[in-house]
Amino acid sequence: MRTLILTRHAEANWGQAGMADFDRPLNAQGLQDAALMSDQLASSDVNVQKIMSSTAKRAHSTTSYFAKALGISTEQINYQKDLYLASPTMLLKKISLCSDQISQLMVVSHNPGLSELIEILTHRYMHDLPACAVMAIRFDLEHWADIVTGQGEVIYDEYPKKTHR
Repeated sequence: MRTLILTRHAEANWGQAGMADFDRPLNAQGLQDAALMSDQLASSDVNVQKIMSSTAKRAHSTTSYFAKALGISTEQINYQKDLYLASPTMLLKKISLCSDQISQLMVVSHNPGLSELIEILTHRYMHDLPACAVMAIRFDLEHWADIVTGQGEVIYDEYPKKTHR
């Protein structure tokens, strides 16, 4: 059994003139949402063993909140520049290369790649995964490399505005 937890970075500032998109930090709402969603996930039935994250500032900051709440050490976090605005194909490639010693993997990245990956894995229409959304997808597989289209079962689906209702 494998569980993939896909997380979109929390809400970021739109940036200033001359600021690269890659360098945009979380805004006040994003900081609040990252704290809320990471605590909520930590109180659920998860045992994340590894986090793969984009190196973009907003993803890196979001990852820090989740790592702290989940008790993930820096050795269990793999920051990868090519997860920045990664396509669903790139995301799936990275996931499929994950060690089979890991049964619960979290990936912190960006849209539209995450939304498109969810559609591919679950056949569940996902127009736009909200900022700081967390979706856990379970696969009845022994190897990450065996993930194929439509096999995933969504077992956790939360995002800040849903939580605030």
